[in-house]
Amino acid sequence: MSAVVPATFKLISLQNPVFACYVNWTVLLLLKTMFLSIYTAYVRLKKQTFANPEDGPDGRRNVRFNDDDVERVRRAHRNDLENLFPGIIIGFLYVLVDPPTLSTCVLFRAAATARIIHTYVYVKAVPQPARVLCFSTYFMCTVYMAVAILMRVM
Repeated sequence: MSAVVPATFKLISLQNPVFACYVNWTVLLLLKTMFLSIYTAYVRLKKQTFANPEDGPDGRRNVRFNDDDVERVRRAHRNDLENLFPGIIIGFLYVLVDPPTLSTCVLFRAAATARIIHTYVYVKAVPQPARVLCFSTYFMCTVYMAVAILMRVM
């Protein structure tokens, strides 16, 4: 047991290039998700469409829940909240099985880039299949890591 703990700590270290790559891309994805909250507020201000009357200085703002632009950004944000966290958790667990550096960093980059592009095509209403291709890339990267973890620990 004591030999396993130090080995695990070495994996969860910025000296481990796989963990450093994981941290880099995870932080970028989380910042992107946080940015969508601010972007939603920006679109609400721009469109003068608010979720609560008290959101404006005079308390008489336009309260609507059906503005297409605002709702599109909100859906992109919700999509991130639904899909990013399983990938982030599985990615962390994947680091713990000590995968190969190069292929794992490529995998993390591909998954993160797919999610970044996914947000852009979602918010800008780029026609399909752009969004489904981005979603599928991230999803398949996550499934690959999950299966690799299971194969390693079973």
